[in-house]
Amino acid sequence: MNLPNSPPYHIQCVLGADSMEEPLKRLENFKLSGVVEKIECPFLMVHGEEDAQVSLAEAKTCFNAVGSKDKTLRIFTAAEGGSQHCQNDRLGVALPYMHDWLAEKLKA
Repeated sequence: MNLPNSPPYHIQCVLGADSMEEPLKRLENFKLSGVVEKIECPFLMVHGEEDAQVSLAEAKTCFNAVGSKDKTLRIFTAAEGGSQHCQNDRLGVALPYMHDWLAEKLKA
């Protein structure tokens, strides 16, 4: 299979599937619904505003469902960098932020 490694085809390429329906069927049980609500520890979600694989709306829905009372959503913008999936366009801005957040939480 020779598919472009772009967001619509990414999961298909990763799982070596012949159609988009196949990976979606395989991943039906891999959902965060019912799990994130149980998270009680401090929680950090970082997301890029231009993420082409997970929409900002989906990220916000997931974040809002997290059960922790101490939760942070950090959205990286195109202007600062880190706006792509997993902040791959500028990890240098995302990693220090995550490190500082974790250091703050562990200090308590």
